Amino acid sequence: MMKKGLFGCIIILLSACHAPIDTHNNLTSQQSTSGSTALNKTLPERNTTHLYYCDDNIQIKVTALNASAIKQHSKNPSIQLTLNGISQHLQPVVSDSGKRYANIQWNWWERAESAVLSNSLGEVIASGCKVEQAD
Repeated sequence: MMKKGLFGCIIILLSACHAPIDTHNNLTSQQSTSGSTALNKTLPERNTTHLYYCDDNIQIKVTALNASAIKQHSKNPSIQLTLNGISQHLQPVVSDSGKRYANIQWNWWERAESAVLSNSLGEVIASGCKVEQAD
């Protein structure tokens, strides 16, 4: 008798854990669709590229990877930074001021009207970087 009662309790408990799958999937798809619409309003659909001129005649090309950010439902696009023919993919990181991107080798920090590129040890590679203004 005790075994039957225990078995009955287990069945009841397990059946209470079952949630309707369709409801969850519909909710998830509605959330991701509305999030995607909001992102499309804040980010340009195409990648945007800016050319920065830095001290010591250093040029850096920075491309905001907007298309991949929209695809990943992210508000903060990663960037591709190119210096002397070497390209690095940098992810957004938390910053007290301005925008900051980093990977294991480089740090790119845009503040006010200039930017700085440094290596992972904090040594400055390029400073005083200003975006090229369209005429």
